[in-house]
Amino acid sequence: MPARFRDYHAANGACVEEVLRPALSVGRESYVKIASAHLTWQPDSTPRAEHLGLLQMKELLALRQPPEAWILAGDFNATTQSKVLLAAYEAGMEESCRAQ
Repeated sequence: MPARFRDYHAANGACVEEVLRPALSVGRESYVKIASAHLTWQPDSTPRAEHLGLLQMKELLALRQPPEAWILAGDFNATTQSKVLLAAYEAGMEESCRAQ
């Protein structure tokens, strides 16, 4: 089964290409969603309510419908301790290099 592609452009500027790929499943069709994003960089000192990268990450995470399996990839323009990635961790996402 071929992958299906959908482009998504966030209201605040993030561009995301969402790829729906068939996943292993028993008795029903299931997908792994792969989102590739390029988020806007701003200093960590930027207030949370004004931080574009954080707002873009939250908008991206709002598209996720648990228990869907998602892989987020791309340029998040953020460090592993940033508020941008903290939002992803709080939503249940894991960073692959932190999980090893």
